[in-house]
Amino acid sequence: MPSQSRTNDRLGESIGRFDLRPISFRREISVNRQWSGQLKVAVALCCVALLGACSSPPPADPIRGALIIVGSGTQQSAINVWRDSWVKENRGVSTNFSPDGQDVGLQALVSGNTYVATSDTPLDETNKAASIGSCGPDGAFAVPTTISPVGVAYNLSGVRGLKLDASTLLAIFNGAVVSWNDPKIQALNPAVELPSAPIVPVTSKASSSLSLAGSTYFSRNAPASWTAKPSSRWPDTVAGTRLELDKDIPNEVDDNFGTIAFLNLADIGNRFNTAALKFNADFVAPSNDQIDAAIGSSQVTLNSRGVAIDLGSSEGTGYQLGSVRYQVFCSQYRHEAIATLVRSWASYVVSEPGQTKVWIALGSYAPSQKALQAAQDLVANIDYSR
Repeated sequence: MPSQSRTNDRLGESIGRFDLRPISFRREISVNRQWSGQLKVAVALCCVALLGACSSPPPADPIRGALIIVGSGTQQSAINVWRDSWVKENRGVSTNFSPDGQDVGLQALVSGNTYVATSDTPLDETNKAASIGSCGPDGAFAVPTTISPVGVAYNLSGVRGLKLDASTLLAIFNGAVVSWNDPKIQALNPAVELPSAPIVPVTSKASSSLSLAGSTYFSRNAPASWTAKPSSRWPDTVAGTRLELDKDIPNEVDDNFGTIAFLNLADIGNRFNTAALKFNADFVAPSNDQIDAAIGSSQVTLNSRGVAIDLGSSEGTGYQLGSVRYQVFCSQYRHEAIATLVRSWASYVVSEPGQTKVWIALGSYAPSQKALQAAQDLVANIDYSR
């Protein structure tokens, strides 16, 4: 449908083709005939103008404003991709993302200082309860937005297809296994000639989704040895090289023979060899098919805190080591314009086009269809306090 401004332009052009200046009334019959013809034209054009004036003005773009997002920096690249597409579709919007950490983001949301928080974990009961004051009687909720598979990369030239189970991998990271030809590793890889070189685990001191993924794997698959809860920080007792940030790990592994580390598969690419890990009873190497199998068989939980995904359930299949990324929203915002803004963003993020964009740009995997449908239903009901 053409816009009102274009309609008015065309109307102006049409009017310009006629002489509508005031006509002097004359008493000659011939002039009266001429006036009669011009009057018909003028009346017709005036009717058109009046109809145009009486018609409803075009609705203003309802999606406007600056979207504030605070939280875990693990979604920064994905947010940049979503932002570029979302802003193109909604010219009246902008985004401002502060990657200040998950805890800062959640605190900002519950205190009303941000519209969206990014998180590497589902929303917990404490933050849910704290959010009721600023997010309406139903509080905040979280939905999964992307899944980042995690691999165990190692620098051991000439050795491919290495197999590691959780207890052996944990023994490496806690310093109980210190050389590559240790009997525990050799028993899992009888056909592989392993060097006697030292094993050097590489981790970061910072709060990290890699630490959470690794400790979750240990907690589930080697519970007798890893008795602590999964954590986003490695314990101080972890062996090997400690770096300040996750982003420094790939270069450290690349530069030093014998190193091993948890890394996002997007950072591994073709740069490193990766180990096949044991899930339930099977050794599984990371591949698109195996990752898809894990996501497809993941356990999806829907409750008052939102949607949560469990990649590593005992009923699951495929390659189950990965980080699930979440965004946290209020059920209600204080103003209609803000609710409309956030609902538009959230709906795009969990939509098929939004998920396709980050897959193409970053190789990030989408949550299962069941999880996405539940997320879409939740964000569609974001409202404002009346």
